Amino acid sequence: IKFGFLKLKYLEYLVSRNKESASDTSGEEYETLLAKEIIRVLDSLYEQNEKLHHLFGPFDEKNEASPSSTSQVAKRILEVRTKFKDFINQYSFDTAEVIDLFNQNFIGSALLEEKLMLYAKVGAHLEALNVLVYQMKDHRAAEMYCYRHYKREKTRKGHLNTHQEEKSKDASNSPFLHLIRIYLYPDNVGETDQQQDQFHQICISLLERHSDHIDAENVLDMLPSTLSVSQLQVYLSLLFSSHAHIRNQHRIVKNLYKADNLKVRLAYLEVKKNK
Repeated sequence: IKFGFLKLKYLEYLVSRNKESASDTSGEEYETLLAKEIIRVLDSLYEQNEKLHHLFGPFDEKNEASPSSTSQVAKRILEVRTKFKDFINQYSFDTAEVIDLFNQNFIGSALLEEKLMLYAKVGAHLEALNVLVYQMKDHRAAEMYCYRHYKREKTRKGHLNTHQEEKSKDASNSPFLHLIRIYLYPDNVGETDQQQDQFHQICISLLERHSDHIDAENVLDMLPSTLSVSQLQVYLSLLFSSHAHIRNQHRIVKNLYKADNLKVRLAYLEVKKNK
């Protein structure tokens, strides 16, 4: 581990030097090497921490029997993790290569926050949302992840309407659509009806809160036939009262006629008739 920390110091020096020299094109190469070395050091620290935990149990400052080495390793892990998070936010590097190494090591399943940051940095929204939903089990954070991306895209593209945004070349990688698909067709929640219903309810609530942020055609195209009209009624009402979707009702009607769920089609027509 000492050698690893020496390599970190040297690579940090090279990265800092190249950052000051705008003409040097080797900056990203050094930054990628530094990111990889941080991962190796973290993995070694976690391995050492696991051994100490097995021998002495978790560190407890009130327990005199807890060795000081356990405390030192825990503090070093915290320091290097903080360094890694700052590094991910501030520097450019070969993210795909770094993610690959990160997932090959023990810390790939232990450091979920760093994994999320790496996926978000490279725009791997599906992978990032899978971490939030299945591993961190933080549905609110998953929703906010999608909304922040939506706001960034809206700012970047200017005042385009939702339909135009979703139909852009990046529509297939829309975080909101990824999240809806995860909830409608969950892979890792088991086969029980209760778990399926829970995810479907989360999805319906998400649609109701963000009906004006998500393209309706894409949503209706992926709705399973198991969802009832009563479950979707609020979403449909919000959908067709939104100014952003009124212009697109012809396309939505067309999509509904292609849908397998006859009840959803009829519900839409009923809502439209009452408007």
